Amino acid sequence: MEIIQNDIGSLLSACKKGNQRAQMQLYRQFSSAMYNTAYRILGNADDAEDALQEGFITAFEKLDEVREVEKFPGWIKTIILRKALTLAEQKKKTILLHPETPIREEKKGDENEEENVQKTILWNSIQQLKSNYKNILIMMYYEGMDYEEISEIMGLSYGNCRTLASRAKEQLKTIVKNKSNVS
Repeated sequence: MEIIQNDIGSLLSACKKGNQRAQMQLYRQFSSAMYNTAYRILGNADDAEDALQEGFITAFEKLDEVREVEKFPGWIKTIILRKALTLAEQKKKTILLHPETPIREEKKGDENEEENVQKTILWNSIQQLKSNYKNILIMMYYEGMDYEEISEIMGLSYGNCRTLASRAKEQLKTIVKNKSNVS
């Protein structure tokens, strides 16, 4: 059986039946975005690749848990984020971002040079935060997750998640303000 269309529902059905072509097509369809998700947490291409691979293996083993096709993108993102957070915790390392970050390119609109500079400053400032603060802001602003999703992934209560996010934002404001005063 050959899968030609990119219909997630059809791909999931075929994957559940063990169709390796469908698995590969599903992987190709989501791997760049999921790699970027892992890379934002880990800051290292090899580690992000490991989290991506482990995440997809886990996802393919647990595909029967996906009941609603439209929830698959969020479900796989949660798995990849958990793998990345676990790997980051195991490595206990400080992540430094270099200007030439190997984030895989996704389709973007035209951005001017000033926007790129601002995004780089913000990203580098986020990297200076302690890991819990950094991770929560990445999930909020780069992954578009809400407090409920983040609290579930990070194992926090909803209230603690909001407090952590508030503290992270305050610390980020301080870092950005200090950088602008230096310039």
